Amino acid sequence: MQMAYELTDKDFTESYIAHRNRSTFRKWSRRLFQWAAGLFAAFIVFGFLIKPSVEMARGLTPLFGLVIMWILLLWWLPRWSMRRQFLKQPGAHGPRTQAAR
Repeated sequence: MQMAYELTDKDFTESYIAHRNRSTFRKWSRRLFQWAAGLFAAFIVFGFLIKPSVEMARGLTPLFGLVIMWILLLWWLPRWSMRRQFLKQPGAHGPRTQAAR
């Protein structure tokens, strides 16, 4: 019996995520850091919403820039990179067959 399949850029992205999360410590420490940073940012924004001021808005500008950079680096860049790697590897394109064991 043979199996037929074709790799996609989504397969590359999912394999990268699985590789990144292979260690339980790395997986949970990353999640904990993300939650802590998100709560910290939410606390600061909540404080600004309670008592808004121009000086505080100027002070929060780097925080919002950091949040945008963080989103780009942690979520968008790996997916973009894996898609780019897939498109640059012609050997990864096309149908494949494998004998089932």
